[in-house]
Amino acid sequence: MDSFQLVSDNITTVASSADMQSKNVKSINDSTRLLLELSGEGQNNVNIVKNEALELAVLCKKLEQQLQQFSV
Repeated sequence: MDSFQLVSDNITTVASSADMQSKNVKSINDSTRLLLELSGEGQNNVNIVKNEALELAVLCKKLEQQLQQFSV
């Protein structure tokens, strides 16, 4: 009878450990997905800022050319 109880306890322990590992893996997966989303958004924002900076540089160059017309 003791050996059956020991086997039953071991099965319960293994099942509990497997459940905890499953929850931890899900948590890691969720965190990794969030990091990927945030890094993708960050890269997207960097690209937007770069494009805006290029547009501003072009506008500044045009403004400088227009201002030169009024220089003496």
